[in-house]
Amino acid sequence: MRASTALVTAAAVVAALVTAPPAAAAPDASARTCSDSVERTVVTGDVEVVGTCRLLRVVVLGDVHVAPGAWAYLVDSQVVGDLHVGRDARATAQGTDVRGGVHLDDALGLLTTGSVGRSVRGRATEVEITGRVAGAVNVAFPSDAVRTGLSLRGATVGGWVNVYGGQNVVLSSQLGRGLTLSWSRRTAVCETTVQADVTVRRARRDVQLGDVSRLAPDWLGCSVERVPVRGQYLGDLVLEDNVAAVAVENTDVAGDLVCRRNDVVPVLTPDVTVGGSRVGQCG
Repeated sequence: MRASTALVTAAAVVAALVTAPPAAAAPDASARTCSDSVERTVVTGDVEVVGTCRLLRVVVLGDVHVAPGAWAYLVDSQVVGDLHVGRDARATAQGTDVRGGVHLDDALGLLTTGSVGRSVRGRATEVEITGRVAGAVNVAFPSDAVRTGLSLRGATVGGWVNVYGGQNVVLSSQLGRGLTLSWSRRTAVCETTVQADVTVRRARRDVQLGDVSRLAPDWLGCSVERVPVRGQYLGDLVLEDNVAAVAVENTDVAGDLVCRRNDVVPVLTPDVTVGGSRVGQCG
């Protein structure tokens, strides 16, 4: 197939699919650029998203590249390669399996409710994960992103979670390694199990490690109506160089609790347990 024929428009692909049976079609290498909608097909190469593209029950054997300013909406699909989200672009992956990783290049937003086979990395304004990431989550948010950041809700992450900046919420999640949050605008971590260390450093606004926000009642954070589940940190809890208030409650720390160089001494409720030593301001 010649290159000129391969790069047909998404509209032509959709028109061709109208006459196809509803079952999965034969592999179609022509659906390379999408600016409309593609359904129930197999793409043997990469897909480039321009404008707004909806991929419904599509298998992409290559990568998906979301061009700057574009929006990719993947529903019940599978990407064998990586998902690349460009500057000011959005990607929504609902019930979608990305076998590779997700790369964020100053993206506007990412929402994934499915699975990612490798890691989620890069810079974005907003990232929400409610599914499974086999690797790490390493994301940074711009300094002017004061009301957006990372949201992990009911998520499972196999690797380390490293976050720089943003307003971040980690709720009812399972982290296979550790959690490090630096320069966050606000932080709430509740009902979450972390297999290694938890570090919060240089927070600019309130930090809530527990079930109810006592420091910022105007911000719900992780507040829940039901009886909360205790947080479990199987490594150390390190709170350092924070200029904002820090509160810890309803949490079990298996290792040491280290508090140093915080502008305000962290507040610990009596229900906090520490298996190791209490060091510094929390001693």
